[in-house]
Amino acid sequence: MRIFVIRHGQSEWNKEHRICGIHESDLSEEGQRQAEELAGRISAEREKYAISRIFVSPLRRARETAAPIERALGIKAEVIPELHERNFGIFEGTDVRDPEFVSKWNEPFYRMEGGESPLDIAVRIYPFLDKVIAENKSNILIVCHGALMRIIDTYFHSRTLEEYKSFTPANCSILEYEVSQ
Repeated sequence: MRIFVIRHGQSEWNKEHRICGIHESDLSEEGQRQAEELAGRISAEREKYAISRIFVSPLRRARETAAPIERALGIKAEVIPELHERNFGIFEGTDVRDPEFVSKWNEPFYRMEGGESPLDIAVRIYPFLDKVIAENKSNILIVCHGALMRIIDTYFHSRTLEEYKSFTPANCSILEYEVSQ
């Protein structure tokens, strides 16, 4: 079984360099193009991906990214609450280059005021991954968010703190994990 994980296309807030955790932000024109292009690629390589189920974050930018893939593959995505992006608390909507945010966002145990820490995300997403792996024998696709993808990656790979900090998935990038059952 293989698990493919996709980050949503560029959102309006991504384009504006604003922190977009649990707040809604539509895909930009570029993000819409990225999502359509990705759907075309997955459809063209349908046999390579052999996706049987799609799971998606409830946030609009992820659902907008999943929509063309759903159409291309004829598979309805299942909305999974656990797949929402990290809650960045007081930093939601601020500039991603804000020095206070930059100094704290990669700290695994730091819970931003009103938000979550990376550890909080792991506590929420690891049981979902355990369940998905136990219940599925064929390939699945997860459409979610950058901070979540970083934690999903730690489920499958041991990472040093420096490796974790330097890993930033691009919009509409695909990570692939082989699961032996």
